[in-house]
Amino acid sequence: MSAANAFSHHTAAELYGFPLPLYARRDRNLHVARPAGGTVPVGRGVRGHEVSAKLWMCRDVIHRDHGRGELFVLRALSPAVVWAQLSTLLDIDDLVAVGDSIVTGVEPLASTEELSAIAALCGGRRGALALREALPLIRVGPLSRPESLIRLQMMKAGLPEPALNVAVNDQRGDRIGEPDFCWPEFRVLAEYDSERFHGESRRRPDRERMELYADGGWAGLVAYATDAFTDPNAFLQRLARRLRTGGWQSDSEPWRIAGARR
Repeated sequence: MSAANAFSHHTAAELYGFPLPLYARRDRNLHVARPAGGTVPVGRGVRGHEVSAKLWMCRDVIHRDHGRGELFVLRALSPAVVWAQLSTLLDIDDLVAVGDSIVTGVEPLASTEELSAIAALCGGRRGALALREALPLIRVGPLSRPESLIRLQMMKAGLPEPALNVAVNDQRGDRIGEPDFCWPEFRVLAEYDSERFHGESRRRPDRERMELYADGGWAGLVAYATDAFTDPNAFLQRLARRLRTGGWQSDSEPWRIAGARR
């Protein structure tokens, strides 16, 4: 690849570790971009793109070949630009989930301000409307794609927005844990459990933590992959009942919504 080029779109997203859904992983081409005015990259298995000068922002990504034990420095468009490029591929919820992953972490790949700036630069382009719709829904905190999707499902159903991965204490003030979702004013919390690779060594601490939450005066629920991707409505109804018990005032049932795409 020419030194003037950089990986983009799906390829850059995978290099950065973005939580892409299955429906976005079917394209196995290498996506390579070049600044506008140059020769668009071509080749077998390569999809070339031209990127305007105002969006030509790159960084080096360190990639490890675990089989050979070697490190490679690969040039890619910036995470914020790649997020914007994905707006023509992903639905709004997944665009938000990718945005959550970018701004979350000890060393986030970009800030919400950077995403906002890139969205502004994309005004009038294909996907610009999706960027504007997704941007105000992005939050710092979700640690996985399902956590982002479940949060959005809660909001679509008309439930109050939760705090994300914040420390909760028992009634004596001792710290218990950091649940995925929390409503401190109602003493309600929820965790996401992927159910993957769970042996007894993993299940037991999970059960004990939920018992500690209950002992500490918290009403806790667990959401599973089937809740997120098949039918979230039963979980959302249980959550609404817990919130009402804790003092949330709403006479209506949660709006029925569809499960997320895998």
